[in-house]
Amino acid sequence: MLLAILHFMPDDQDPAGIVATLADALSSGSYLVISHATADYADQATAGEAVSQWRPDSGHLLPAPSEVGYYGAVARKP
Repeated sequence: MLLAILHFMPDDQDPAGIVATLADALSSGSYLVISHATADYADQATAGEAVSQWRPDSGHLLPAPSEVGYYGAVARKP
């Protein structure tokens, strides 16, 4: 599972290559789950504030989970 981690890797660290290496090592029938943050659903003023309820005691105003954009995918290796 690569959940909410790939968006922390800059392009020069080759995240696509890292995923390919991990996927190649999986056994046939294995699943790979990926999620990635996106600003596609946020206006520019709030796009950088995409934290949700994972630290509710931080004292900061947090957006509702419905206001935080993520893409997700599940794939099964043939």
